[in-house]
This record gives sequence, structure tokens and C-alpha cells, in this order.
Amino acid sequence: MKHLSTDGLMDAWRFDGKGAAVRLPPEEARTACAGEGGFIWLHFRRLPNRSDTWLHSESGIDSHVLEQLMETHSRPRCEVMEEGALLIMRAVNLLPNALPEEMVSLTLWVDAERVISVQYQPISALADYIDSLGRRRCARTQGEMVSDVATRFVERLDLVVTTLMEEADELEDDAQRLPPGDVLPRVLILRRMAMKLRRNISPQREALNH
Repeated sequence: MKHLSTDGLMDAWRFDGKGAAVRLPPEEARTACAGEGGFIWLHFRRLPNRSDTWLHSESGIDSHVLEQLMETHSRPRCEVMEEGALLIMRAVNLLPNALPEEMVSLTLWVDAERVISVQYQPISALADYIDSLGRRRCARTQGEMVSDVATRFVERLDLVVTTLMEEADELEDDAQRLPPGDVLPRVLILRRMAMKLRRNISPQREALNH
């Protein structure tokens, strides 16, 4: 789906539970059946100030869960309920002009037959995952899909952490030969980035373990 639908639907896939997935056309996506052993993935872009979308009126998701699903700044967590599980993850963005430490949210509702995800801003790791679905073995269960997406998030986070470590090594060398006034602003920027990442990394690890 190249264009955003009126209710925010960006993409939809049917996973057959055997390692294959097919993209669903918009007119079939919301009423599609998972099939034996499979599941449906519906991915939405959050539309601000809209309460008349399919998610609100026809998805069957509890209003309390839906309110959390539409959050944009929540810290990572996992909440397991009788009907399914709510998972909130944060990702670094490697898009042009994006600040890596300004992490973006992906919220997911996982039940017996569906994965419903909502993003507010573009997420490069998720776009790459969608692009790979037609070219590789796909998740057989909802848990495998969440794991695949989380792995891509971690890979990008590793790149950012590696860059921070390299910058820290450079600062250590520069501190021995440059005046403190030249080094201190770079130290403060690096410290700010590290603190913002740390604020999300620990709760995200706990959420995924849960």
C-alpha cells in the first residue's frame, strides 16, 4: 500500500504460519481471516484528532488498550491480558536528518489471530522489515514476528552505541591535547545522547523478556 488510507492503514499482510506471507489489498485487509495456523498483521499510522477510524469503531480492541495503543511517548513496556498482549517499543531512526537519540514509538496489540501495530513517525527499521517480507522466510507466529522486528531495532541501536563509543574514544584523546573549553561541549552532547538512550534501553529489554 503506497498511500495512507482514510483510517491510517499503511500496510497489511497475511502470514500463513508456515514461513510465507502475502500483502493484502486495502479493501480486504480489515475483514481478512487469518486461516488455520496463521495470523493477520495490520499496520497503521496514528492520525491525530481522529476517533472515527476502524481501530476505534470496528477493531474490537478494548478502549483502555486502544488508548495505550495510540500513545506516542510512552516508555517501553509489555502488558499481558486475557485477550492478548500490549507491547510498546522504542526505536532509533537512521533516516536523513533524524537525531538517533530521539527515539520513536511502535505500539503493538497481539491477540490470537492478529498483530495490530501503530506508528506516529516513520521508523526505518520497520520499513526495512516490510521490504524484506517478500524475499525471505517469514515469521510463523506472532511471537516470531515481534522478535524479528525487535531484532532490527536492536541492530540499529547497536550502530548508534558503536558510534557513541568511537566518539568517546576520540574525546579521550582530544582531552589530552586540547583546552577544556573545546572538549566540554562535545562531552555534554555525548552525555545527553547516552542518557536519552539509556532511559529506553533498560525498560525495553524488560518488556521484550516479558
